[in-house]
Amino acid sequence: MSWIDGIGQPLYPTREEADEYITSELARATPAGWKVERFPDPGLPLPAVPRLSWRVFRTQFPEGQWSDQDYGIRLSASLEFVIFTHGNNDIGPGSLAQSLQRARVIEAWEVRRYGIAACLEHVMSFCKPNEWGYS
Repeated sequence: MSWIDGIGQPLYPTREEADEYITSELARATPAGWKVERFPDPGLPLPAVPRLSWRVFRTQFPEGQWSDQDYGIRLSASLEFVIFTHGNNDIGPGSLAQSLQRARVIEAWEVRRYGIAACLEHVMSFCKPNEWGYS
């Protein structure tokens, strides 16, 4: 199948296949000084579907850098969009501006075309990480 035939298609036919793909690709793509982990669900009531989300977080901190930095990666429930969060923080009282997070969004068919590694590298090269633990 050519890339054009995949336009509008989900990342994979099932959540399990999409989960396996993103998890393995992130493990290979995460640079030195960073680590990837599955982001825990907030304890959703049943029958809610658990989120497919990960975080790539800093394990080595250059002088003067905040210690809790990450990039978030989330796959939409429809499996059609991959969202990379960046440049967010928890400074302040939890306003609407904080809830409207900075993110880069790519359609799943384009992730299949370019790959998770290229997407992560782009976001980490051009966007500041999220910083948590201020408040």
